[in-house]
Parts: sequence; C-alpha cells; structure tokens
Amino acid sequence: MDNPRDDRYRRVKATSRAMTQKVLACRGGEEFLNAAGWRKVALDYEGYYRCEDTVPITTLRCAEDVLRKNLQLCREKTERHERAKTKEKDDAARQKEEARRAIEEDKTRRREAEERKRAAKAAAS
Repeated sequence: MDNPRDDRYRRVKATSRAMTQKVLACRGGEEFLNAAGWRKVALDYEGYYRCEDTVPITTLRCAEDVLRKNLQLCREKTERHERAKTKEKDDAARQKEEARRAIEEDKTRRREAEERKRAAKAAAS
C-alpha cells in the first residue's frame, strides 16, 4: 500500500505458499481477489496474481480493511473454539476424577462393611 505503483507490490506468485494456503484455500478467496482488482496472469511462464494499474488505491484500502476485519473475526472464532475445547477437556478430567474418587469411596465402604461382617462373625463365634 505504501508503493502502489511499484510492480513488485502489485503481483504475487499464484503458487506461493501464502497464496495457496491462506487465500486460495479459503472459500471465496479467488473471487475476493478478483473483486479487489487482482487478475491471474502469466509472466515468464509462471502464474501470478497481478493487481491492475487502474484499481484505485481506495479500493485496495477497502479490501485491506475487509481482510483485516475478517481476520480478527476468524481469530475470535478460533479463540472461542479453543476455549470450548479446553473447557470440554477440563470437564472430562473433572468427571474422570469424580468417578475415580467415587470408586475409591465405594471400595472403602465395601472394605469397612466386610470388616464389620468379619468382626460380627468373630464376636458371634
């Protein structure tokens, strides 16, 4: 955005890792690029996305703003998902601990009941 007329900043390799994993892998990624004025072209026998020279800087700034807002929404959604997963794990661990404790208490009660039985039997004999 700082050098809108510099060609280096107006093109991105279509096969670059960032482009394939972060933009094109997203539903509507290529359509968004096209709406923002980026077109797929071949330069030196390689595929690139190139921003047209006629695209107003305001359009690019608007696209940048949309991306920034959506990125924030994605981060918030990811954080909510991670918190939910952590809560689920914590709940499962707590339930497991409660079950373990209940089993131990049951074993203790049974042992004590068995000891009382033996003691009563021994006293009766």
